[in-house]
Amino acid sequence: MKKTIFLLPKEKNPTTGGQQYDIHFTQVIKQIDSSVEVVTDDKLAWNSRISFLYNFIYLFKLKTFRNADLIITNSRLYPRLFFFLSILKFLNTKTKLICIHHHYNFLTHSGVKRSLNKYFEIKFLKMFSGIIIPSRYVKTLTENLLDNPKIYLLEIGFDKKPRKYENKTSINKLLYVGTIEKRKGIHLLLEALKEVREEYELNLIGGYKPDNDYYLSLLGLLKDNNLKGKVFFRGRVSNEELRNYYMQSSVFVFPSLHEGYGMVIIEAMSYGLPVIAFNNSAIPYLVKDNYNGLLAENQNFSEMQVLLNKILKDTQLLNNLKENALRTFNEVKSSEDLVKDIKIFYEKIFYEN
Repeated sequence: MKKTIFLLPKEKNPTTGGQQYDIHFTQVIKQIDSSVEVVTDDKLAWNSRISFLYNFIYLFKLKTFRNADLIITNSRLYPRLFFFLSILKFLNTKTKLICIHHHYNFLTHSGVKRSLNKYFEIKFLKMFSGIIIPSRYVKTLTENLLDNPKIYLLEIGFDKKPRKYENKTSINKLLYVGTIEKRKGIHLLLEALKEVREEYELNLIGGYKPDNDYYLSLLGLLKDNNLKGKVFFRGRVSNEELRNYYMQSSVFVFPSLHEGYGMVIIEAMSYGLPVIAFNNSAIPYLVKDNYNGLLAENQNFSEMQVLLNKILKDTQLLNNLKENALRTFNEVKSSEDLVKDIKIFYEKIFYEN
């Protein structure tokens, strides 16, 4: 019997879209093959904040990994797996290595840090006999960065159950959903809102640490830009609460500086919310300017401010964008489509060269 191991940070309670995809992928494979083993940080009885140390921690389970016919992991783990997988490949050539690749981490850095991350990230991807990619944007990047990569495009699927669309509010309610971190560009959104004159309320949904430097800087922007009473950090919320925020909102704002896919964009469109975002990375693959949302030049918060004023006072524009946001959602892959793609992939993977 063929032996498959998933090597991931966690197996439940995802906090990002990428983790959600990985865990769903794992669950589908486990339904097909009950012998699949999932190795996570808690199963190693270790939780190190120094990623590099995992290269040595995994050696304690080297025998387990050497006996595997297939190992599937996530490319984001390259700092903790680079040297370990190099050793594993040297000791054992029969194990097929596959990674799930959501986005390029080096693109979120600059200077020397960008160059170092690019070097190790590309070298890491070249260790694998196949790369699972959920995004056409990342697929294109990978084809340009690697020589003849073996790519399995397994696009993200979404639950197509009918949503409720209330949007019954006397003021425009803006919504952001995502982590509260610098890569998400929330500071630029707060700069844009400084000159928005239309009445609105912005709810920011996503986890943060109260003593985090970036979060504290955002609180400073709220004060400096006179946004208190208009902008609210709601933290992490339950699924039911999140649904209510979607239903009660009128526009989804997503100032992210880099996305491999942007699952939350489609989730917002499933509730009929048009999206205002910056024109970068994977975002224009989903948000079509003046069709299902509005795109500002990358990092240009002044242009985002103009677009916010425009959509908040033009009811006809808002309604047209809402209708097209729903059309976009209806055209994306369903979760059932993704399950079929995963099953086909798993049936073939052991027999490919």
